[in-house]
Amino acid sequence: MAYNLKNEEEVNEYLKNLHIEYQFGCYSEKNPEVCHLLGNFYEAIKLDTDKAASLYKTTCDQYNYARSCAKFGDFKVIGKGCEKDIPTAYKYLSKSCELNDEYGCLHAGVLGTSKSDIGEKDRATQIHTGVKYLKKACDVYNLDKACFYLSAGLKRLPCDSLINDTTDITMRFYFFLISRTWLAAAVFVTLVSHGILSNAQSTDSEPNKNIINVDVYYESLCSDSMRWIVNQLVPSYPELKRHIHVTLVPFGKATHHRESETGPWQFLCQHGPSECRGNKAQACAIHAIRSSEATENHQPLMVNLVGCAMLAGTPGTAVPQCAQAVGLSTETRKLIDDCIASPLADNLLAANGDKTEALQSPLRFVPTIVINGVYSKENQDEAIRNFPKLICRHLTAEKPSICSSESAEN
Repeated sequence: MAYNLKNEEEVNEYLKNLHIEYQFGCYSEKNPEVCHLLGNFYEAIKLDTDKAASLYKTTCDQYNYARSCAKFGDFKVIGKGCEKDIPTAYKYLSKSCELNDEYGCLHAGVLGTSKSDIGEKDRATQIHTGVKYLKKACDVYNLDKACFYLSAGLKRLPCDSLINDTTDITMRFYFFLISRTWLAAAVFVTLVSHGILSNAQSTDSEPNKNIINVDVYYESLCSDSMRWIVNQLVPSYPELKRHIHVTLVPFGKATHHRESETGPWQFLCQHGPSECRGNKAQACAIHAIRSSEATENHQPLMVNLVGCAMLAGTPGTAVPQCAQAVGLSTETRKLIDDCIASPLADNLLAANGDKTEALQSPLRFVPTIVINGVYSKENQDEAIRNFPKLICRHLTAEKPSICSSESAEN
């Protein structure tokens, strides 16, 4: 059934059904991801932070779901939906980091390097552990904020000076959320200018038959999509760019429908209207790059722009800023802005929906990575774990140096 999201009654009906679906998935099917989404629903839609906190805690305790551990830890820092308790907050944040949640690592590192008593046996152990978590957030997950704290704070200031009290901790968490878009854009400018990410102007345009086609079906607000693009695709792209042809398809588990051939498109996205806006913005950016930039620059510009937007965590609003950050021309940036504000955005997203449904209807996992036009569970699982290794395994001729590195062997 298609819902008219401009109609209040239909929106309420949609939210009611979504609530039932999340409850069934969590309580009957015992799916931790759905339990976490139910917590998000209570937090953002029902505005019931007590229930949200309880769900995050239970999902962490029972299923070791890393994102829920991090969310409950964040709640305990500021007393949101629960009693404020810094040692308990640190316990859950550090657990989420050990379970490989990047923001759990960042926030555990913030607490560990503060003056707050987090329950470690002594001050030296606390600082050492906090630095370890910040380093993991920086080195493993490339979180710009963690790298900034390590370079600008820990190397120059006494650790006791980093955060004076829990109020400062709270402010740092909020500053992180507010500034993330601009930080992402700034980080991408720096990385591209230093050659750490692919610079479109230096792309080797010579034909190469040893090419693997990689189709990425993803969603702009899906945490798994963000994690894979930022931690797998973007870091490996500079070494793999001569050996892969990437097609990015933002749509995911959304649905699309219109009443007639000329009627307006209606979309329902898994993470709500903001995700639909993010999907449209990225579809517009991809289309504009293909329409306006030099052919040899298409792929690196698309990968860098989408990587920038996904790193920002606010893909809809981040796209125009990232377009400037990665060096798109004035003409291309105008095309993006015009597209976002026009029916073209709907048509592009609908085309992505058609392509996604032709692959799987509905899509079983987001992101889904398809190699050479054929989906297989083996390729999907390996792509999520170690994308460079998957590409190296499929290459039959010349292989890049990354194929002999530790990252492609593990």
